[in-house]
Amino acid sequence: MTANTLSLLALAGLVAIILDLALIRVWRVQRMHGVSGLKGVGGLAYAKSVGYWSVFFVPIILAFLPAWFVFFDRWQGSPLQVNFVFQAWHGWRFNQVFGYPYYFFVIFGCGVGLVGLGFLQREIFAAFLDETVLRPWGERLGEPEPLGRFHVWVRIGLWGGCLLLFAHAILTLALTERLPGLEYLIGMGVFAGILFVREFSIAFVLQKMRENADRWGSMLLAHCAWVTFLAGLYAGMPPLWVGLGAILFTHLNLVRHRKNLSPVYWLVTLALVLYTLGLNAWWFSVIGDEYEFFRGADRLAFRFSEYQGALFNGQYVYEKFTFFSSYLQAIFLLIFGKSNFGWRFSSLYLSAVSLVFFHDFFRRFLTRRVAVGAVALLAVSHYLMTFGKIGYNNLQALFALGLVLWASGWAWQSNRLLAYGLVGFAQGVCFYVFPAALYAVPLPFLLFVVFRPARQQRFLRWTMMGVSLFLTIFPLLLQPEYWATKMGGTLLNQPHLFASVPSFFKYVVENLVYALFAPLYMVSERHFVAVGLMDFLTAGFVIWGLGFGVWAFRHHPFMKFFILAFGYMLWMVGTTHGDAFPPMTRMFMLLPFWAVFATVGLLWLGAWLKQYGLPPPQWPWVYLTLWVTILGVNLFQAFPLSFAHMHRYHSFQVYFVRTAQLIWPEKVEQADPPSSVTLLFIFAQTGWLNTLQELIAVYQIPVHQGQWLYTNVPSELNALPPEGETLLLFPPASDANRPLYSPLTLKTLGWTACPIFNAEGILIFDLWYSPAAAWVCESLHHSPFESFQFGTLPGKVSLPAQKTSKAFHHNSLTP
Repeated sequence: MTANTLSLLALAGLVAIILDLALIRVWRVQRMHGVSGLKGVGGLAYAKSVGYWSVFFVPIILAFLPAWFVFFDRWQGSPLQVNFVFQAWHGWRFNQVFGYPYYFFVIFGCGVGLVGLGFLQREIFAAFLDETVLRPWGERLGEPEPLGRFHVWVRIGLWGGCLLLFAHAILTLALTERLPGLEYLIGMGVFAGILFVREFSIAFVLQKMRENADRWGSMLLAHCAWVTFLAGLYAGMPPLWVGLGAILFTHLNLVRHRKNLSPVYWLVTLALVLYTLGLNAWWFSVIGDEYEFFRGADRLAFRFSEYQGALFNGQYVYEKFTFFSSYLQAIFLLIFGKSNFGWRFSSLYLSAVSLVFFHDFFRRFLTRRVAVGAVALLAVSHYLMTFGKIGYNNLQALFALGLVLWASGWAWQSNRLLAYGLVGFAQGVCFYVFPAALYAVPLPFLLFVVFRPARQQRFLRWTMMGVSLFLTIFPLLLQPEYWATKMGGTLLNQPHLFASVPSFFKYVVENLVYALFAPLYMVSERHFVAVGLMDFLTAGFVIWGLGFGVWAFRHHPFMKFFILAFGYMLWMVGTTHGDAFPPMTRMFMLLPFWAVFATVGLLWLGAWLKQYGLPPPQWPWVYLTLWVTILGVNLFQAFPLSFAHMHRYHSFQVYFVRTAQLIWPEKVEQADPPSSVTLLFIFAQTGWLNTLQELIAVYQIPVHQGQWLYTNVPSELNALPPEGETLLLFPPASDANRPLYSPLTLKTLGWTACPIFNAEGILIFDLWYSPAAAWVCESLHHSPFESFQFGTLPGKVSLPAQKTSKAFHHNSLTP
């Protein structure tokens, strides 16, 4: 598109906005005087028609023009050149503050325009608010009915057991100075049981089980079948046909309940499939510092007796992350084995399950369409597809956020003491997972302050919430070093930011703007997340929905809470990190808010278009088509686009995994004829070998005994003729301890160098091969996407014993 065309479009949009303002003003004046339409206003009949259609086009242009610019820049690699916008950007005194390209001058204007239209067209908004977005208020449940004498005795018994367990934990702490362990966790469970017995009778529980056990059981079996299938696909255990058969039989059984299944069940299933897509792909294998999480979880999973008393210890991985966080990963390693899937699946699974909590919270305050639409956008998020592939514990914070919001919504609506206790427990969980979850701790207080529960009910319920929170974090209060580590990774650890008020103000303003527009554009693309935190189509609707939410702030308590919560999270997540730009490692905490705003924008577009003649029966298909398009865009952004933009992470270790998966692509014991490729490592130190052995073990690459050799004596090459399918691997060229050898000598002996380049054409390492192994080099030099793997079927790992290798390197992935 030429600059002149864009200039004309911009001018036409400006004229349309001015015309809208005039017509809206005239319409309001006429309503005040009781005049319908434009009667009596001469010369405006034609303007009414023009304004009618400008109202239709202007918001759509404002929503999609930013995506248009970003698409050509970040997707096509050829940004649009609009001279007058370029000159206006560089003539703006604040243009040097931000790291954005010139066309953000237009994007800022579009954002302001969308928010402004929300205020100008608030009559339309009011009807849309009541009919489409906000759920009518239902009656809140009051106090539970009095229970019988039997339940009183049950509660007394539970109180006794609870006190004994807590007393045992305190005595153990006083006598042995050991932190509370499993017995303390059981004590908290008994305490929650006391609250449960107070609220619900056994007869009520049995009745609910009789009514729903069949449906819940069928859903659980089908869910487990999908997990089994994914384990077979990415870990090779059980066989793939077992998972496929389980899916078939469990879903045939589930057909009986098809009318009573929530859409969220299918969205969670879809999220599990999408989040794990490409889990064993070689370019996701290493980012640099994640393998310490694997080592920590591995120790807990397979040496539990050594760490059974450390459940509440606040310092484990990197002396910063808790034991509890690694226990969550260790559970999955125990279930699925010591594999890449068993390790990385934990965060992906928790992210998918968190959709249930987000949906339940949204459904209490918003309509079904908004709640399901927001969860559907979370289920297809390219951000979660790519960032979730890293073996971090970060996404546990997203699960904690969903847990806190769910418990808070239930507490407000049910008014039950149990629900308030669960809010405290959920807040306590935030202290044991990735520290970004701590941002969610104040959200329940904000919700209860906005909705103002009855005065006589506040003290007891808020006290119960505080008691539950205190019981959960009590072991951490005994560990001052835990609290000291929370400064790391925040601006409190960056004293230079506080050198002057102007520098601090500049930092805050910059990062607030970066965080606000992060769904559309991230200045620094990192951690496999390309372009923005949402796809470019959805990002336009985010701005549109945010404009609606800002207008509705004064008109509804939930929108007041939601906007305040979003502003608080935007401030905390976007400005307290201490980096130059908001980091990918915690921005996912804003995804649920953006998903709601985007859904509101989509529904608003539907309500908008209905006024222009599109028959209502067609709208379900329109929304479905749009959602499928958004799914396709997210898939492209998560895989081909992410791969093309993330060259910095394609290191020596990553390309080694790619090479190894090519050499040994299937189970050795099932290969016919058996694979005969031998890989000889020529390393001066064993650090590199230990690192590569760990990668082989995690990715379950089936190396057979005798196919993995090592020497640190380069002179032995003179006695090694290039017979059979043999490969020589030397350390990267940047290794200071690279052994001395002569490429000319190797060529004289019959070896041929296979240079391995990354997608940018930078040499990673040389792989020398014998004449019989030339096929390896030919395969490696194909297009990167010819080696694209959505999943592999690796076999059992059999690493040869190495005389020179004593233990894996446990400091970092890099030796």
